[in-house]
Amino acid sequence: MSSHHIIRENQEPALLVDDLNAVPLPYFEQLLEWSPTILTGDGALVQLEALGTKVDVWFTRKKEAPPPQDHLLVIPAGPAWMDTALDHLIERGHRAVNVLSEASFAHELMYRYADRIDIVLLGNEQRTVVAKPGLNKWKPAGETIWLYSESVGIVTNGLAHRGANEYLTQQDGFFSVTFSGSYGLVGERL
Repeated sequence: MSSHHIIRENQEPALLVDDLNAVPLPYFEQLLEWSPTILTGDGALVQLEALGTKVDVWFTRKKEAPPPQDHLLVIPAGPAWMDTALDHLIERGHRAVNVLSEASFAHELMYRYADRIDIVLLGNEQRTVVAKPGLNKWKPAGETIWLYSESVGIVTNGLAHRGANEYLTQQDGFFSVTFSGSYGLVGERL
């Protein structure tokens, strides 16, 4: 049995690779199944090439770097190359991106772009998304959830606080989260 899907340009999330080691290799391979637009910086380019992964856009700080692949768009970028990459995606009409990174600044990046592109951060054994106040989600009992907020206030129902940003679902069913700011981040295990 086969299915036929019409895939429009930029319909599937792009894949922004900061650190290829942020997720296990089988998970990375699953992300490639829909042939996303792949963007990377200097740090992960060699790793991606070693895997035979075709990179679409390379953001580099190198002065003279010939394109290592055919049809590779090379864009000069400074230390904040991930911001440049997200701006590039937004300018080209992408609505969503999966980001592979374990960088400490990745949460700040998510907040800065929350109004302009949907970001899923994959790294540190978590899948983290931007959530608006009033989130309701079903989970089985005993699942670990991480909550992050730019402001101080987080109110939960159905979650038990375990430690820094870490919560545990109390029972099978819905839990709810209200953030005092415009957005919060919700993480769950990969």
